[in-house]
Amino acid sequence: MAEEYSIDPGDRIHLTRRGEVGVHRVEALVSGGGFGGQSILLPLELTGERRYDQLRVTTQSVDRAEAVAATLREEFNGRKDTLLVVELTSLVRLLRSIVNGINLFLAGLAAISLLVAGVSIASTMLMAVIRRRQEIGVLRAVGYGRRDIVRVLVVEAALLGAIGTVIGLTIAVLVTMVANALFLGNPVAFAGESLLYLGAAALFGIGISLVAGVYPAWRAANDRPVEALRG
Repeated sequence: MAEEYSIDPGDRIHLTRRGEVGVHRVEALVSGGGFGGQSILLPLELTGERRYDQLRVTTQSVDRAEAVAATLREEFNGRKDTLLVVELTSLVRLLRSIVNGINLFLAGLAAISLLVAGVSIASTMLMAVIRRRQEIGVLRAVGYGRRDIVRVLVVEAALLGAIGTVIGLTIAVLVTMVANALFLGNPVAFAGESLLYLGAAALFGIGISLVAGVYPAWRAANDRPVEALRG
């Protein structure tokens, strides 16, 4: 908050309390206050309240957080929930479950996209084989074997997949950087983890292209040269 509003120790700020505006001097800056740092620390008398509305307890280890929270509930609540106790570990688990759900949803979309891409590449390669039937027949007639034809067409499919993968990853990286800059303030957030996913996506893209190009290549390689030359 201090960075957002350019506040430094010694600056004077205006605070409104019960409709009255008061001028106060900033004594110190404290980091980590509240969720996302969007909180300020004030003496109780400046707030106009008679008691504090929340208390933060920091344990020596994360493993003890749940035990301490359970002790506080048992000590203060009894039969009535007079004290709301929230431990960050439960929030972390909730956020992790939400993230896992989003990841599963995105994985499903990615699987569908890969399937569509594979079918598209296979269709493109089949059309290319049909259009180049005479060319393939000439290659067979001058001595190219079935394996040579398969190898040429599979390499073409891999090149198509590589080009598409590069274009797709470039767009994905740019969109991710823009989203990170808008929501996280850092365009290269999670860069280390993203490299692993980018590498896996590249391998999947090229692999799908290779698999999709096998059948058209096999079909072209097993076409009789005489029939291919006739068109």
